[in-house]
Amino acid sequence: MATLNPTPSADLEAAPLRTDSSHTLAESTPLPCEVKYELTEIHHIIGLTAFAIEARRILRDVDLVAESMPHVGEVLNKLIEARCQWSECPDTASDVLIDVHERLGALLVRV
Repeated sequence: MATLNPTPSADLEAAPLRTDSSHTLAESTPLPCEVKYELTEIHHIIGLTAFAIEARRILRDVDLVAESMPHVGEVLNKLIEARCQWSECPDTASDVLIDVHERLGALLVRV
C-alpha cells in the first residue's frame, strides 16, 4: 500500500538541490508568492487524488469480498447505508492529473 508523506523529510532539508557549487536552487531562484500558492494547491490536489485512487481500489476489493462471502456482505449492508454508492461516482483521476500536469507546465514557464 502506498503511503503519502505531506512534509519533506529532514534529509531533504539537509541536502538541498544545487544549481552550481556555491548556491542552492532556492537561493538562486526565489519563488513569487503566487507560484508558492499554486504549488501548495497542486500538492493538496495530488494528495487528495492519491487518496481517492487508493480508496476506490480498497472499496472495489471490499465489494469483491462481500460478493464472495454473503455473510460479510450482509453485515456490511447493515452497517453502511448505500454501501456501493461510491461506484456511481465517475473516476476523474486522469482528468485531475492532466490538469495538474498542465498547471505545473504553466508554472515552469513562469519561473
